[in-house]
Amino acid sequence: MRAVVGALAAGGSVVAVALALGARLGSGTVRPLRPAEPLAHERTGGGGTAPAISPGSRAPDVAARPPPVPLIAAVVVLVLLVAAVVGPVVAVVGVAFVGLARVRAARSALRRRRRAVEVAVPDLVDLFVIAAAAGHPVQACVVMVADRAPEPLRPALSAARSSLAHGMSLADALAGLGAELGVLGPSLTGALAASAATGAPLGPALHDVASIARDRRRREAENEARRLPVTLLFPLVCCVLPAFVLLAVVPLLAASLAALEI
Repeated sequence: MRAVVGALAAGGSVVAVALALGARLGSGTVRPLRPAEPLAHERTGGGGTAPAISPGSRAPDVAARPPPVPLIAAVVVLVLLVAAVVGPVVAVVGVAFVGLARVRAARSALRRRRRAVEVAVPDLVDLFVIAAAAGHPVQACVVMVADRAPEPLRPALSAARSSLAHGMSLADALAGLGAELGVLGPSLTGALAASAATGAPLGPALHDVASIARDRRRREAENEARRLPVTLLFPLVCCVLPAFVLLAVVPLLAASLAALEI
């Protein structure tokens, strides 16, 4: 009896750990910059009050919360019921399989989200190039591009715009935004911050970043194209070839055997 209880407890523990790890991996999405919240008020020259913003403050990320205790308890109870029906060993193996599948799915979703961000960055750079060519300053470019940014990047740009509206400095908003835009994010926001600080033309720096971003996206597409034959190997062997054998070879063999019997 103790062995059974120990096995069930181990199964419940595996479920709890798998749920927690899967939730933590699933929350590894590219988190948008949250608007800073006013912590105090400082007097402005006009006698009014302006919120003093903490650059590093962020709203709590709901997706990063661990799974609730009732959910873990319900899963553990389900493991106990399954163990009572099919046995503790099968229950523990099933729980381990489900937990690993959840972790794998969370990692795959995280890779897809990161890939979507990387693919969208060149289009975002082109939008900044257009806004800069129209003669807008850097902060106005950020505000204008936020509504027209590619969908994977729109939350981060909208949050940066909101932070600027709440009084965060442009340098701090761009520094936080760069961390949300993948590998090329710091290059883009660095060019924006340098132009805002020195008054240098923004167009040439953005053209350099756009060229690098497009080259990187092209190389990624070429790598995916080279991996495609390996990806298609399993469905080709397991689905297409058996269907070809059933539709082409088997009828021919059946007709040949029938002719031999005659």
